[in-house]
Amino acid sequence: MKKFILPLTLIVLFALGVAVAVNIYRAPKETNISAPQPEAQIEDSNLLTDAEAKELMTQKIAEGMETAIFFAGGFTTDPKQTLATDPRYQLVMHSQISSIQALYDYAYNIYPPDLADEEFYLTDSTTGEEPRFKEANGFLYADQDIGGKGVSADWHTETMEIISQTPDKIVAAIDLYRFDQFESREEVTLIKNTNGNWVFTEKIDR
Repeated sequence: MKKFILPLTLIVLFALGVAVAVNIYRAPKETNISAPQPEAQIEDSNLLTDAEAKELMTQKIAEGMETAIFFAGGFTTDPKQTLATDPRYQLVMHSQISSIQALYDYAYNIYPPDLADEEFYLTDSTTGEEPRFKEANGFLYADQDIGGKGVSADWHTETMEIISQTPDKIVAAIDLYRFDQFESREEVTLIKNTNGNWVFTEKIDR
């Protein structure tokens, strides 16, 4: 029986070697291609952080209130520089707004076109026989006798809370004050338009 021990051992070792070789051949090779991320992870990578969303909302609130104040009459004119064809119109003293188009761009930075036109009376203010604004020779003029509606909203963004967020929409809860008195905690929504600009879905001078 002893003379069969060595051949049998060799046979067993040979069989084990074949099995190992087969497993190595069948094992998947390593690649540098990463597995596709789940959709939720891809979306999350495009979101702002909570701090960034609050900063953006605070900035847009400030810009929005500044724009509302402008259209309410919060701009200066030079009474010594009037429109030659109509002295009622005085030169608007604003470094960034010197044309009718600039007026529209200013409003569209805050609201979608339909809401901007409704809130700031853009069409009525720039067309017709006696509009509020006129443009001449690359300058903007305004009739100061035609005013806008008042502004009373005061948003306290220090206590803001981001309620929800997608890559194209941010909803926040912000305290609304009026005449230094707390009025209500309101939801304020920003959406990203086709130009990549963030605009409000509702007027913020509430």
